[in-house]
Amino acid sequence: MKILYLSPPNETYDVLGFMIKRIASELNHDFIELESEIGNDKDYLTLLVSTIDSVDLIVADVSGQGANISMEIGAVLHSRKPFLPIFQSDKDSPGSLMLSLQHMTYKDSEPAREVFDRLKRHIESLSSAESNATIKSIPQNIKHKVFISYSHTDRSYLDRLLVHLKPIERAEKIEMWSDTQIRTGDRWKSEIEEALDRATIAVLLLSADFMASDFITKNELPPLLKSAEEKGTRIIPLIVKPCRFLREPMLSQFQSANIPSRPLVLLDHGQQEEILDLIANEVERYVAV
Repeated sequence: MKILYLSPPNETYDVLGFMIKRIASELNHDFIELESEIGNDKDYLTLLVSTIDSVDLIVADVSGQGANISMEIGAVLHSRKPFLPIFQSDKDSPGSLMLSLQHMTYKDSEPAREVFDRLKRHIESLSSAESNATIKSIPQNIKHKVFISYSHTDRSYLDRLLVHLKPIERAEKIEMWSDTQIRTGDRWKSEIEEALDRATIAVLLLSADFMASDFITKNELPPLLKSAEEKGTRIIPLIVKPCRFLREPMLSQFQSANIPSRPLVLLDHGQQEEILDLIANEVERYVAV
């Protein structure tokens, strides 16, 4: 597998580039850095497009959103190749485009080893041929099952998310499931187990109450995480209230829909709606694969 790394212009000491090169080596992947391939007699855009076509995964440090990076992102998106943008959550404001993509955030103050380990998990996940094959093998005439895991304390956020997902469900692209669909008399545990087994997408509404729930952490999370590893189930964490998301390695390996330091409860109504719309967009993009 070939990994292309796109770095910001004029980067003198690129820690992320060093990490990605080392990860590629550990995973027996080829590492390509476009800047090192450019000669004075070569057309940059032509080289960019041909290089993107020749690789399997693109990782880009989009910090600062320089002009060259913007052009590169456009070429990457057009190629539809697996893409991991990275930016600093405490410094950058990447806008809705980057937040709508699967992405990784980090802080300067974060220990380098933690950034390295998280980055390696992302690259391993994106470079997994078995995972990609599972996703592509889902028949188009079968609806994707969206499982929403939440604490009842956070019911208001569930209700708004369901509103944003409703048009996709109406178009018969997805089938949504949360425990609100359990009727009196249903065998609730078997209902949940069946929904978990069929899920191709899972949205986690994360909060301290979610983390404190014995039922969620013992009965819902383990099968979802196993399904993500073995079947390619798409996990979308949504931070609704401050919680220990970044301190839980099994959860923080998945990129959250919003920046963890800005949970929904700290945002105004318009900003909350924007994040929920981004989740709906991510779900729609996923089911279109």
